[in-house]
Formats: sequence, C-alpha cells, structure tokens
Amino acid sequence: MTELLTESFCERCGTRFDLGTPEPMSRSQKTRGLMTGLRQFIMSTDSLTDSLNDGMRAEEEQVAARQIDAFQETFNFCFDCRRYTCVSCWNDDAGRCRSCVPVAGIDDIAGYDERVAGPILLPEPDEMPQLTTAEAPQWPAEEGVAATLAWPSEDEIAAPVEAEEAEEVAAEAPDVVVDEPREEPIAASAEVEPEPPAPLEPPIPAGPKRDLRDTFVRGPLVPSQPASTEAVPESLAARRSQLDILGIDDPGEGTVSIGQRDALPYRSSGAGSAANSATLAAVWDASTRYLESGAQRASIRPCGACGLTVSSTARFCRRCGAPQTLSA
Repeated sequence: MTELLTESFCERCGTRFDLGTPEPMSRSQKTRGLMTGLRQFIMSTDSLTDSLNDGMRAEEEQVAARQIDAFQETFNFCFDCRRYTCVSCWNDDAGRCRSCVPVAGIDDIAGYDERVAGPILLPEPDEMPQLTTAEAPQWPAEEGVAATLAWPSEDEIAAPVEAEEAEEVAAEAPDVVVDEPREEPIAASAEVEPEPPAPLEPPIPAGPKRDLRDTFVRGPLVPSQPASTEAVPESLAARRSQLDILGIDDPGEGTVSIGQRDALPYRSSGAGSAANSATLAAVWDASTRYLESGAQRASIRPCGACGLTVSSTARFCRRCGAPQTLSA
C-alpha cells in the first residue's frame, strides 16, 4: 500500500496542518487496476501476483499524487533557506519566507514591546494621595456600640428554646398508617390444549435414475478429412524429416528462412518488490526534490526522529513535527 500523506508541519512555526483523508479506491479504479495487471501478465514474463500488484500500485499512485497536490497548495518552498513554510510565514510580495524577507511594518515591530518594556513606574511615597475628611470612614457612636453589646434578657432566651421543643414533639409524632385494599388473586384461566398435528402426506416415490451422459447436448460431428493420396516429392519429404529431427514445425510451403523470434524482454520477479519500495517513498521524495537540487546553496541534513531530509535552517520536521537543532 502506497504511503498516503494526511498531515504535515510548517518548518518555520511548527503549526500542524491536516491535509484530509483521501477517498478509498472506487470499484471502477480497482477493476481498471486488475485489467492493467492482467494485460501486463500476458505481455511479460512476470508472475501473476507481481503483475496484479503493479496494476493496483498504478491506481494507488494516482491517489498519492492528489495528496501531494494538497501538500503543495498548503505549503510554499523558500529557495533561500530551503524550507517549507505555511501561508502565515510566507511573504507573497517577495516570494520568500518571512525569516528571509520580513514583511515591512509587521515583522520589524514584532519585538518592540519586549525591547522597550521596563519596570513598572510607581509614584513616590510623598506623592501618594491622602484621604480627605469627607472620604474618611466614620466610627459608630458610643451609644450604638453599647446597645449592640447589651446582654440579652431571660425572656429573649426562653422564647426560641420553647419553639424548638415544640418542633421536636411534632416531628416525633407517629405517622398514621392507612390500610390499602388488597387485590384478591384471580384464578388462572384454563390452558388451551394444542391441537394434534395434521398427518403428513406420504412422500412421492422417486423415479428411475437418469444417466448423466443423456443430459449432454451433442453437436454435429465434423467429418475427418481423408489422407491425401498424392505422392510427396522426395525433396519435400527429406526437408520435413530434417525439421522433425530439429523439433521445428513446418507447413511445407515456401522457403525456409532464418528470422528472429519475437520474444519479450525478461524481467525477474524481484522487480516488483523494488518498484514497491520506490513507490512507498514517492510522497516524501517529491518534497525533497528541491532540497537535493539546491544542495550547493544550502546544506541539508536528516531529521533526528524520522530521518527525512530537511534543510539545515528548518526549525521543525515537515513529516513528524519534531523540533530541529539549528547549527551555529
């Protein structure tokens, strides 16, 4: 099965993008792959299994090609730093990423707040505002404080105690139980006895067995051609005897000529496995084509997590999203 690309990461900001799950192969595509494999089996010396696998692999490569198109629509390749970046990290006017060509008015003031930020400025102690007389809190008068702190009388204490005792007596009163009428059991109705089954009809006696050969449909017999009574020349008889010794069939007409036999080129059965291994890496090899072609402009290196070829300036891997260590 060809490796399908379903997600990728921006090599500048590390954002994950979902490219969508491809639709499974339809019945018509599977049929077309089967017919392609059968045609290859007839026209070549490969085994039937290898031919069918090659035919189905051709249809799977079309599905993988659609996923590669979705990858190229989501990411842009920067020729300066050799990285695949998303739309947010791309400068459309310059045709480069925002690390190589910053966007004027956005990237140049991105760190302005951090550069000018300093300690919080507080007013001096002498400059602290003082509360005025109108805003100062008022303390309660002595008479109000004495009234609040007065000890309660005996009547005020006894009243809530009597109310609590009355509530406890009411709660302890037994509940009145109401006898509910009981339902008398109803006598079960008499069960209906099942009717006796109807007698089965006697089986139909089988007829005499018919010979299987009588069921065959025979066509008209082709009369055999009688052997030719014409005399065969001695030269033709000698020629046929020599060809019979060599194991060559000759109708006995025309002249004998030496020609090339139409033979198809031989391909070993191991060629299918080699094509399969090459197809599995077709998705990511297409994305590394620009990296290898421009290796003289920027160095490349493998990802430490998955081994995919990435640029030396890439911050994240586009296949597994693992952070990359930037070289000094």
